[in-house]
Amino acid sequence: MSNFLSGISITLSAIALAVSGWTAYQLSQLNLLIDQQQNTITEQQNTNTQQQDKITQLTQKIEQNKALISSDTTQQLNSVSTTSKAQNNVIQPGQFVRQGFDNKIKIELQSVKRIQNPDSEEKNVVVVQMRIRRIVPKGKVDAISLNQSRGRNPETSEVYRTIQNKSTSFTYINDLPQDSWGNAYFWLKVPEGINVIDIVIPETAIFEAVPISS
Repeated sequence: MSNFLSGISITLSAIALAVSGWTAYQLSQLNLLIDQQQNTITEQQNTNTQQQDKITQLTQKIEQNKALISSDTTQQLNSVSTTSKAQNNVIQPGQFVRQGFDNKIKIELQSVKRIQNPDSEEKNVVVVQMRIRRIVPKGKVDAISLNQSRGRNPETSEVYRTIQNKSTSFTYINDLPQDSWGNAYFWLKVPEGINVIDIVIPETAIFEAVPISS
């Protein structure tokens, strides 16, 4: 009887040992599977992080390129605008032509340019350069005195006078050529900041809204 019980005890112990070993094996496999899954998750997270970093870097480069393009475009537009303004202030040939002294002469403005006052550091002097031509045969003796010319503010009607001894000398119309142009000029004292003026020459149609170049 004791041998029978001893055999049963041994059998049960073997079964328990087998069950314990199988359980330990299953636990080890489960832990291995969990470790693999964790590694996979970690690798995916690392990959996602790397991809996100690449996306961030790419986005930053795109923004930098946008900023560069925007800056270049702004500079180009500013350059075009400045050039356009400069061109708009330059008198074109034939743009300002008037007849005067009972249609005996023709006057064409060639340039109206602001310069620095030689007597000061201010740029309050405007030099008006023109050319004059007699368009009728010689006749009654008429004279042109450009020192009586004036500038006028088209917005305020303020008058700007010529500077003494800064104009073409007294000229008789009969002395002007009929088949060619003669050059003439006068200086006006115009405050800085004034970019457009009317030019009034005695017995001549007014030159309106003449731009001042610099």
